[in-house]
Amino acid sequence: MTDRISVLRHSTIRLAKTWQNDGNISAYQDAKYFSLVEKPVSNIQDLSKILAELEHDSRACVIRGIYKGDEHAQKIDTEFKQGKVRRQKRLFEDKPHHWVLIEIDDFEPMLADPVREPVEAINEYIATCLPTSFHEVSYHWQLSNSAGHLKHIGKLKAHVWFWLETVYTSDQLKTWAEQNNIALDKSVLNTVQIHYTAAPVFEVGVSDPVPMRSGYFQGLIGDEVDLKIVLDPGSARISSTIETEHDFEDPFLGIEPKVGLTLTDAQSLIKFIDSSDYETWLKTGMALHHEFDGSNEALAVWDEWSQFSSKYAGYEVCQEKWSTLGCGGQNPITARWLIKFGKEATKSAENQEKHQAMEVIKSLILECKDSVVLINDIAKKAGLAAAGDIAMRTELTGLIRSRFKQITNTSLPLPDVRMAMNSAIPSKTKGVDGRHEMTELGNVGRMIDRYGDDLMFIPQTETWFSWNGTYWQPITAVEITQYATATIKALPNELKDIQSDDDRAKHRKFYIDSQKIKMADAMVKWARSDERLLRHINLLDANMNLLGCANGVVDLNTGKLLDADRGHMISYSTGIEYSLSAKCPIFEQTVLDAFFGDGEMAAFFQRVIGYIVLGQPKESIILIPYGSGNNGKSTIFKSIALALGDYAKAANADTFLGDSRSNSGGAREDILRLRGSRFVYSTEPDEGKELKEGLIKAMTGGESLPARGLYARHTIEVQPTWTVVMPTNHKPIIKGDDYGIWRRIMLVPFTRNYDGDPTIKKDVNRPAKLLRELPGILRWIIAGALAYLQNGLNPPKGVIQAKEEYRDEMDLLSEWLNGYCILSFNHETTTEDLFQSWKGYAERNGCLRLIPSKNHLSRRLDSRFKKRNVGERKLKGFVGIGLKRDFEEIIDV
Repeated sequence: MTDRISVLRHSTIRLAKTWQNDGNISAYQDAKYFSLVEKPVSNIQDLSKILAELEHDSRACVIRGIYKGDEHAQKIDTEFKQGKVRRQKRLFEDKPHHWVLIEIDDFEPMLADPVREPVEAINEYIATCLPTSFHEVSYHWQLSNSAGHLKHIGKLKAHVWFWLETVYTSDQLKTWAEQNNIALDKSVLNTVQIHYTAAPVFEVGVSDPVPMRSGYFQGLIGDEVDLKIVLDPGSARISSTIETEHDFEDPFLGIEPKVGLTLTDAQSLIKFIDSSDYETWLKTGMALHHEFDGSNEALAVWDEWSQFSSKYAGYEVCQEKWSTLGCGGQNPITARWLIKFGKEATKSAENQEKHQAMEVIKSLILECKDSVVLINDIAKKAGLAAAGDIAMRTELTGLIRSRFKQITNTSLPLPDVRMAMNSAIPSKTKGVDGRHEMTELGNVGRMIDRYGDDLMFIPQTETWFSWNGTYWQPITAVEITQYATATIKALPNELKDIQSDDDRAKHRKFYIDSQKIKMADAMVKWARSDERLLRHINLLDANMNLLGCANGVVDLNTGKLLDADRGHMISYSTGIEYSLSAKCPIFEQTVLDAFFGDGEMAAFFQRVIGYIVLGQPKESIILIPYGSGNNGKSTIFKSIALALGDYAKAANADTFLGDSRSNSGGAREDILRLRGSRFVYSTEPDEGKELKEGLIKAMTGGESLPARGLYARHTIEVQPTWTVVMPTNHKPIIKGDDYGIWRRIMLVPFTRNYDGDPTIKKDVNRPAKLLRELPGILRWIIAGALAYLQNGLNPPKGVIQAKEEYRDEMDLLSEWLNGYCILSFNHETTTEDLFQSWKGYAERNGCLRLIPSKNHLSRRLDSRFKKRNVGERKLKGFVGIGLKRDFEEIIDV
């Protein structure tokens, strides 16, 4: 019962796939020369032990063939190398074996998770796809290298090794599998087909999502498969009919049975066959002549096809040759040859067409500069072009993800790319008659047919949107249910296309059954996962150059009004119509008055607001308009917020103020609310509140922020598109004195007091007048954006000076240093002594919480003084600073 197993090993090339950091899996590499070891194996336990060892050898593999020897190889292989073997069928013998590999590819188990419960999934496959002789028998199993990857979710990909009671050759097993239509990859039953045995390789930083990749299953019945193969002679793969190379005449017409083709079938089969090759041209004529009894109609088909050749000599030549067919010979060429050769030619042409389409799509992807166009347009084209072709689909998916990252600096998850690519693939809920099935899914298809262009679902926030003619508007659960209800109410309209009384009766019953709330609920639930409606949240409002308004879309680069388009993926609107002729004289005067008639300051303020509305906060600023009450800032900023509509968001000051450690790094609902906004208007902060410097740096640094809804299960990343405007009568406390925080602060002084200024006449009706000027204010804002694009922020001296004064105010150590310390290179003091002095000062002045510890103080002094171990005990301290009480004690001495 002893058997042998051929183990091939390459010296350098890995025979395992590699999981890469970019989410892809590299393919197996080609290897030419191997070393060979034939290992003895007596039972399934021996086999399992060998396979377990090979799993850790990434350069080894197994084949079924037995090597014929170097002497034989040297005679027939011109590339023979001593001590090496090449994996060629002529060099290996198809010896019968007890062992056999069954490769499972993309089996979808119903009862088990193929990653978490691989043995249960394999047993389900065995029970449903293999003969009973394989049931409950021992086996060694190993998941394939790509098992567990996102693109194979729910699919079992595994190698299962059995021990057969009777030995069989590879050819016998392959014929048995073909005759019995066994659901397995039959290529592994070829003599020299590689059986990959090594575990996958993972790049640094990539973890294996599969808990266990291999193991041994002890069967309840035994260790051997009692497989009895009885081959059907009539189904043998080697036909007794031999087509010679030069004898193409067609004798015994009618003796060989016809296939039953129609002329239309024949035209489809020969469409891509090359008519320029004489032998192929002649064989095609023979097959047509045989199948259609030499009819004139078949001759016409042959002649029409022949005209595609540059060698075509006219109808008379075809007619003359046609008359000689079927007049003698021994081996008739029939439509069977035509089917085989025609399908091969068609497949080759389709592959060539796909390759050409692939190149076109790749060019579109690589040349695309707009993430919205990439996902909403090009990804759909890629999905259609790659439909049914896994290799092409995988390559295009990776290319789209890579280009999206280049454009947006944001990673797009693999499922979202698949979602975008699948969104253009036609519905599969229709029956053979072209109508939707009478099922829940069929009704979903009907709803998408009716309303699909105007609906989309964002799974990250579980939000439905409908197109209202100008932008994508979020809708409630009640509203989406109304779409389902309207679809159900329209079911009777299908009756006019149904002819059969029986089918009409079934349709009426389905219509009645659909008029239940559970049907509408089920339709909405199914629709939430339909890829034609799914969109990723990153696609919403992704084009910052566009601003939605009540009558279209404004191109912020030009100030021109564009037509609204679903493809823009805009989900916000100003709610105000945009007009180039709109004016706002009262608003402009209000702004000018607030700055004491300073035109330079008013123009700067307009540029700042224009910069904000562009939604690309590259200046990394937080705007702090400050000043005591009755200074006009509330009136001005409320008018701006009203003109911007959805793009303006109110935020509680506590979002940006308070303990910097609160919610540190966590996903926040208040951040999620700001997604896609441009102008974030904070409430008035309380006096003495600290700025959350870490959050402000993160918001203005260009990096995405984690966010999550109150009851959401998943965290999403929100790319800041907004600038925070924090109007205040009390400037927030800024503890940091580093450049990183102060370069972000832009203070705009609103110091005019309307109540105390006799030169300004207070107008209690001003807010109402400004409401009528909102179209003009919107025009003013967009003019500010254009001015910013041309001139930048370019802050005037008053703004620069205001920030410098603010920074001086926030220098918490200034008064202590000047009043309690000596600043001289001749002095040095320990950090402990400095802190005790600071602590006494800070407790008296109520600011100890701002610099509460010795470490905090040390960090603040780092930028001003040199650190050194000081004193006789060499304690940590600083050079260039002393304490006045110490100096006084020295003088007294």
